[in-house]
Amino acid sequence: MSNDQSGEQNRAVVISSHATRIEAEVARSALESCGVQAAVAAKSKTKNPLLGLAGPLMDSFEIRVAADDADRAREILENAPDEADSAADHEPE
Repeated sequence: MSNDQSGEQNRAVVISSHATRIEAEVARSALESCGVQAAVAAKSKTKNPLLGLAGPLMDSFEIRVAADDADRAREILENAPDEADSAADHEPE
């Protein structure tokens, strides 16, 4: 395998995007508990076109994994229990 192919397989790819850092960290933790190394990266959206402000309109948080792990990571996140479902399961009756 050439170095180009090896580098292509090991590059980081975005597998999900989250509105808050907490949501992203929960997803990262779920992946890492299944043996998939993951990183959270903040992504600033473009400038606010209505106000012409120089600052970002809003941040989102991306989960990045190695390209080789992307399919497995997506499957893990799809099958992970939703936090709202999990909280409902633990509510006292």
